[in-house]
Amino acid sequence: MIDRIVWILEISKGEQADMVILFFCFFLIFLVKMVGFALKASWSILKTLLLLVFIPFILVMLAVGGFVYVAFPLLIVFGIIGLFNRV
Repeated sequence: MIDRIVWILEISKGEQADMVILFFCFFLIFLVKMVGFALKASWSILKTLLLLVFIPFILVMLAVGGFVYVAFPLLIVFGIIGLFNRV
């Protein structure tokens, strides 16, 4: 055990710099993957909010505002798209 501690303490400055660079490379790879995951999650949340909140709200407001001739075809189009696509 003591031999390993002495070996760690005897690492040259060049090897320490190499390990620091390697650590930052792994950290950067991890950071990029986490940012990618965050973007995927936020896009899924945005799609869900759009489908469950904003599109029905827009259709109801169009119907209340007297634009049923616009809201009804949009409802049909969104319904057909919803049948063939998954979120």
